[in-house]
Amino acid sequence: SFDASDLGKNVFAVAADGKGLAWGVRLSSSAVSDAKLAGIAYIGATPLMPLQERIWARSDMTIVHCLMTAASLEGGLRCGLIQSNTGYEELSLSSLSTSDHGQLEELLDDLNEWAPKEHVSLSLPSLRMDNFSQSLIEKTTKVRKSGLTFAAEAGTQRLRDVINKNVTWDEIEKTCSLAFANGYSSVKLYFMMGLPTETMEDIEGIAETAQKVVDLYYSNPRHAKCRGVQVTISCACFVPKPHTPFQFVPMDTEESLQAKQKHLLESVHSRKIKVNYHDSTTSFLEGVFAKGDRRLAPVILEAYKRGCYFDGWEECFKYDTWMQVFEDLGIDPKFYCQRPIGLDEVTPWSHMDYGVTHEYLVREYNKALAAQTTQPCNRACHGCGANHLLGGPCFDYSQNLV
Repeated sequence: SFDASDLGKNVFAVAADGKGLAWGVRLSSSAVSDAKLAGIAYIGATPLMPLQERIWARSDMTIVHCLMTAASLEGGLRCGLIQSNTGYEELSLSSLSTSDHGQLEELLDDLNEWAPKEHVSLSLPSLRMDNFSQSLIEKTTKVRKSGLTFAAEAGTQRLRDVINKNVTWDEIEKTCSLAFANGYSSVKLYFMMGLPTETMEDIEGIAETAQKVVDLYYSNPRHAKCRGVQVTISCACFVPKPHTPFQFVPMDTEESLQAKQKHLLESVHSRKIKVNYHDSTTSFLEGVFAKGDRRLAPVILEAYKRGCYFDGWEECFKYDTWMQVFEDLGIDPKFYCQRPIGLDEVTPWSHMDYGVTHEYLVREYNKALAAQTTQPCNRACHGCGANHLLGGPCFDYSQNLV
């Protein structure tokens, strides 16, 4: 008889046909027969549609990872085409920084050949301030306007320089003015909290930046009439990760993060500004396992046995159970994420060679503490070591890659 588990045994992620790449599901012939008898439609080279109303009428496709610097995180590129007749109302091109995609304009042109006909809107959910353009607006608003999320990263220029995010207020002002002039009345600004060297003045800077964007909306004569502006602050808790210059710094404590979240709320004085922030307890566990070693394997197994799964869902997250498991197994989770790591300390990931050298990470870490920035990898090579894996330069610097 047909069982839902049969789907997982016969699914493949991408199906090829004469029209290019399409997301899909393929079942074995016997599973197809059983599925039909069970009243479930067989779907071939198109996305599998749910049998109930969806929470988000959106199809999601990851197109590019961050290329700010080789040390910021592990880069990569995944792109593809998606067929029409998906049943979704919106196609979201997902990335940590969507506008970094070198052929984004061409990709949008291809998608716009069918998306407006199918009443499918295109969404760019994560954008950098310094490469948002009028052309991107025109190519993503042919059906309807979707939300705009810009990565402002930190509340002050000093802290943006520390984390090597080459974003200035002038770029924030230019980008938001462009959005408001084209009829947008709401923007989301993404920030991180708990960054190295962060102070309460930097937290106040987040609120001040949002207020300046609100004021910018009303000072723009081309802003949408009869509508108020809505600026949403989205604040994530910073989690230091291996293979980055900040692997050496301790993660902010839960008490400190909660105090900063409270101070942020107190620093906002306008109803036009909405504040969202991540739960510090889930971020703490993320930090523990990010820098963890093999001693954490029994913790994960035992937590699972005690009912810890689907932790990404708030209603299923059992933080107290996790903490009890750590205690019962004699492991201090703070050892992994809330202590500084020596620049010469051997870590659980020291034996891994992914190209970027330890010396480069140390150099970038020291530059960060001095608030000295480094150009993105596609603008200049900084000798991180990754090119040795490729046998040559990572980019063709004779071309304009910006």
